[in-house]
Amino acid sequence: MEPDKKVSAEVFVEIETLKLLRQSYTLQFRAPNGGISSVQTKILDVFEDEEGQYLLGEGGLTLQLNQLLSINGKPLEHLC
Repeated sequence: MEPDKKVSAEVFVEIETLKLLRQSYTLQFRAPNGGISSVQTKILDVFEDEEGQYLLGEGGLTLQLNQLLSINGKPLEHLC
């Protein structure tokens, strides 16, 4: 994915909703080296600024939303 590509508004809102549930999720994402990684974490914050859209997880995890591939095995395009 291109670094500046944003997720849809529906996906952004759905991730914000998951944050409010305060549960732990398995996030699968594209790693900076091009590989696929996964992590189990709670979503602490989701925000957008002039540089992109971000998810903050436990332990200092910060991901650009366009790196996310799935949450709990559900692809982003099927979250809504």
